[in-house]
Amino acid sequence: KMSRDGERRKKGKKRGRKNEGGDGKEVRGRGGYKDKYQRYDEDQRGGAGAAERVQLVSDDMQQYVGELAEQLNSEEIDEDSKEILVNNALEEFIGKEAQLCKDPVCSRAIETLVNLFTTSQLTNFIGSLSQGDEERLTGVFIDPFASHVVERLFDRIRSILKESTGDVSSELLEALGELCKPLHSARLLNIATHKYGSHVMRSLFVLLSGVEYPTTRSNKGWNKIFSFSIEKAQTFAKYRTNKKLVHLKDKLAQNYLDLYSEDVVHMAYDQYGSPVLQTFLQCTIGEDFGSQMIFK
Repeated sequence: KMSRDGERRKKGKKRGRKNEGGDGKEVRGRGGYKDKYQRYDEDQRGGAGAAERVQLVSDDMQQYVGELAEQLNSEEIDEDSKEILVNNALEEFIGKEAQLCKDPVCSRAIETLVNLFTTSQLTNFIGSLSQGDEERLTGVFIDPFASHVVERLFDRIRSILKESTGDVSSELLEALGELCKPLHSARLLNIATHKYGSHVMRSLFVLLSGVEYPTTRSNKGWNKIFSFSIEKAQTFAKYRTNKKLVHLKDKLAQNYLDLYSEDVVHMAYDQYGSPVLQTFLQCTIGEDFGSQMIFK
């Protein structure tokens, strides 16, 4: 007669528990970077479905950031005082930007802070966040908290572009270029097919293409801004591209085209990658990039 432990082991094998992730679900992927980053994501957060989130900064820093957010949200504070507070905060954050963005408590306060950034403050923050190797920055893109901060950075860049009547700061363009440095070959594929990284990629391409940002992260919101006919899109394609960022958009589009054909097919069938590919095609309608991707 088989023991209860023996029965449980036998059932476990039948259910395919060999490839489980941190939340008991099967880890899917083709290996390499994607599985590595998925394990990294789960290890850092205590499992993909963990209720508890790992604190990445000290209690004092969490308290400081929380109090800062309250001060900035106060109706009694004037604009000059806000700028001083933000400048002081950026000095405190130097070298800790990635940890703060990934911290479950501080990340929300950082999003509030980003909305108040001037062009120079935004440039300095992005520049500091982009320091280090590509793997470190990839970890920011795929983090469940930091990815929201990155999208907020893109939104603030869009606001500054609308407010500015002159040329974009060359320092800001350089910082944005540094932020995009991991987006090539295997890393691009694995960020684009990641649960959180895919949102970052769609937001980035929409920013560089100069179209309006959706009011929600849901597919319904994304589809709303792309609800146009092919004929209309082709007619107004040249007006939908923000000329100030066109060189960055072209470079990113070329990085997509440089992917192997089998990787593009993998992205097309992937749960998170397919919306990214759709966004690419919708943002490049009427351009050679879109045509090349279709026939790739």
